[in-house]
Amino acid sequence: MFNVSEMVGAVGGKLVAGAENKEFSNFSKDTRTIKNGDFYIPLIGEQFDGHDYIPDAIQKGASGFFLSKKYARREELIQEAMSLNSEIVIIEVDDTLLALQTLAGYNRDRKSQVKLIAVTGSVGKTSTKEMIHSVLEKGFHILKTEGNLNNEIGLPLTLLRLNDEEVCVVEMGMSSFGEISLLSKLAKPDIAVITNIGVAHIGILGSRENIFKAKQEILNGLKENGTLIVNGDDQFLKTLESSDHLKVIKYGIENTDVDIQASDISNEKSSTVFHVDHTKYRLNCIGRHNIYNALCAMAVGRELGLQEEQFVEGYSGYKNENMRMQQVHLKKDILLINDAYNANFDSMKAGIEAVDALQAKRKILVLGDMYELGEYSVDHHRKIGELLTGKNPDLLITCGKDSIEISNAMKKGSENPAYHFEDKKDAISKLKEIVSEGDLIYFKASRGMKFEEIVNAIIEYIGK
Repeated sequence: MFNVSEMVGAVGGKLVAGAENKEFSNFSKDTRTIKNGDFYIPLIGEQFDGHDYIPDAIQKGASGFFLSKKYARREELIQEAMSLNSEIVIIEVDDTLLALQTLAGYNRDRKSQVKLIAVTGSVGKTSTKEMIHSVLEKGFHILKTEGNLNNEIGLPLTLLRLNDEEVCVVEMGMSSFGEISLLSKLAKPDIAVITNIGVAHIGILGSRENIFKAKQEILNGLKENGTLIVNGDDQFLKTLESSDHLKVIKYGIENTDVDIQASDISNEKSSTVFHVDHTKYRLNCIGRHNIYNALCAMAVGRELGLQEEQFVEGYSGYKNENMRMQQVHLKKDILLINDAYNANFDSMKAGIEAVDALQAKRKILVLGDMYELGEYSVDHHRKIGELLTGKNPDLLITCGKDSIEISNAMKKGSENPAYHFEDKKDAISKLKEIVSEGDLIYFKASRGMKFEEIVNAIIEYIGK
């Protein structure tokens, strides 16, 4: 809860209208989801200006808003706003995004007793965050980043929600240098997590070495004597060591020189079983990557004093989010796995390996383009196809532009059929033609490919 006087002082703004003692507890940047009594933050993008939506925000219940000094229709907007609500709170600032971030940092400072865990990495940030949350909620009152609101806008909005929680777990994304540093300095984490160093955004940063460097920016805001938790199987992260002011904890599967190691891994239908220190744990999801997520959550939980039974309970309650290895059981004993929330080389490789470990009458992979690979795109799509020659799925369908490299590479090393289509409608037609009883169908592509259109069409065609 903030009062207006406090907000004005925190952001270095000027109160143009409204009462200093009015209070706000909810903040919104989107008029489509705004609620009565919210404080509206009009952000400015390349193609839009949130100030243009302020009258709509007020009509939907907003009781206050930031106003940029630079907005061209400043005086006209003030008059219109006050005509819609005579008690409207208007705080004038230099920059509305900076004001959002500054207010979020202020709230983090006044809620410094909250243990904050920040998660970054090339792959699996959201699923790792969700796994950590699933475990920690068994012992703490906890707040988390909703969805993947992990950028310079989403993270501050999460920090503004901090109230009386004991623990908060946030996700930090990036595409270039400096972004993680900004987020870390705002969040001031007690525990930082780096899941892996992959090739996401390599088209922008140029190399995995640069990605490694950028991910380490999470340490820039880490509290003194804080803890860094990393994947000890990652060739870059395993080189990090503890120092006088930093505790490093490593988890892994292959590397024996880690603090937490999984062993005796097996798949049982739609679940995964593993052991840590001779104790058996079960995840209600598949994939080696989910074991890494579970080990990370265990490392965080142990740091915060959780007991073994809370890990067991937390793991059993974890479910993959929508379009992330989401299993849909259809008629005719057909299993559809929707993993098409997003894709890069590392996540597609992990998904393929997870499916390869499953039992099915026939496995059909439907793969699409991986975005943001720049000059590496052709090579990385080809490498996925080469990976498939070793896994040898019964049938491959690729859809898009660069994904033709996947099907072409598989054709060179496998006799099993591979088809490529540029249009999703053609891919849907082919799937309807070939799908049969007992099949497993796996979907993976970058978000921009909108593979849910194919998934939904097949679900409707076969039926649940």
